[in-house]
Amino acid sequence: MGWGKIAAVLASAVVIAVTAAALMGSSFEAETEGDLNKSALDSYLKNQYDNADSYPTRLLILGNADMDDDLDEDDMALIELTASAQYDYVSSYFCDANYDGVIDSLDADMVRELMDLDYAGTVNYLNCDFKIRSYDMGMPLRTSNILTQTLEMLCVLCPESVVAVDDRCSETGIQGQYWKEFASVLDYGKMGHVGSHKAPSAEKYLMVAKEYGDGYLTAVMNSEYAQSTGYMEKQLSNTTVQIVRIPSWERGGICCGMLTLGYMFHSYGTAVDWVAWHDSYYDDIMDRVSKLADDQRKKAVVSVLGDTDISSLDKFQINFTTSGEYQNLVRMGVIDVGGQYLRDKGLAGAQWEVEISRESFIAMYTDYGIDCLIGTIPGPYNVSPLNPKNPSAQDNYVKVEKFLDDYCGGIPLQVIGWEYATGPMEITYLAMLAGALYGWEYDIESMVNEGLQWMHVYGTGEGQWTYETIKDTFLCPVLRGRRR
Repeated sequence: MGWGKIAAVLASAVVIAVTAAALMGSSFEAETEGDLNKSALDSYLKNQYDNADSYPTRLLILGNADMDDDLDEDDMALIELTASAQYDYVSSYFCDANYDGVIDSLDADMVRELMDLDYAGTVNYLNCDFKIRSYDMGMPLRTSNILTQTLEMLCVLCPESVVAVDDRCSETGIQGQYWKEFASVLDYGKMGHVGSHKAPSAEKYLMVAKEYGDGYLTAVMNSEYAQSTGYMEKQLSNTTVQIVRIPSWERGGICCGMLTLGYMFHSYGTAVDWVAWHDSYYDDIMDRVSKLADDQRKKAVVSVLGDTDISSLDKFQINFTTSGEYQNLVRMGVIDVGGQYLRDKGLAGAQWEVEISRESFIAMYTDYGIDCLIGTIPGPYNVSPLNPKNPSAQDNYVKVEKFLDDYCGGIPLQVIGWEYATGPMEITYLAMLAGALYGWEYDIESMVNEGLQWMHVYGTGEGQWTYETIKDTFLCPVLRGRRR
């Protein structure tokens, strides 16, 4: 080939390359507006998680633009208004119903579809770890749990959907006797097991879906950071097994979890009614907290005093930022001794608990002062240790009380079963705190009985429960206050 022809070919190649680059650049710019917005949002949400921020709204469905408890014309109007202006995506991301990184009329159109509670398409939501995830509401609803609180939520919203349980709530009692809480509403003989919450297996979930869910399964799980289980979403992508991580114990966000799960599981009306019940007590307690004078606020710490995984109390597990036990304690207007101590020692972070020695606890009491220690135990249904060598709940209480008497001036100790400290029964924890910290009287007995009715396990029959049958393993000492 002569130089002339070679030059012509090269020139032609350059033109093709430049044209291709121009086309790619044009396409790249069109695609990256949404990508850049979503990338900025990811960073923002990670900071919110790390800073232990509260969830931004209770109904965590994208499209809930005005961030109230429903999806309606107000959301559509706000989306259209935002789309017509020069908006900041990160501060307006709940307007992005279809989660394409751009706020436009398509999002308003999607909200119109979402307003139909029989909607059977894909919905986008903020999960308990401050990550945007999607859920296909059109798939048949076959559910399983991780840990007790998510199973309590399912028993309130849609007990008929439960086709499998995790090892903790299994009738085999692998991690204790938590299963007894649900024995009257779930038929364990017809259910599968999805395994441990510590190391869930995508293969096992697929098998359970096939054998018990007609090929489908929605696993309602807790935070991926609790046991580093974030691999599940990737392994189960493009299958008929869906992972939903929704607030249950995380950050005291049970109302967020109930409304969002209720919407996604076509049980929104039930969720709304449950939240109204919760708020009938919660709003009154928070109103009284708002009126506390500074000299009325108590110095308090909350710590795990026993669970199915530890056999001794040589150290204290201080609840911290991501736990509902901690967040709800702070909401009670306390002087946050535990959190301040951990921050001053450089131990702060997005953590469910931080372990400190007994000597460190004494130092915390000496340097900061403590008016009350709140302790949680695996009650009220699982107080008998699976391993006979482990201490019972009463053993734990006596041991800790003696320690406080000997080294911490005998500060008051109030113990609660942690199945009622978070999740759908958390209102009993707040009422307990109201009594233990401030002497406010609430009708905890009614709260418990009403909550048991919501979970469909109230009664005196086999496998059913009332306040009278659980009170001795629920609170220690028992608080018998009546609501004012």
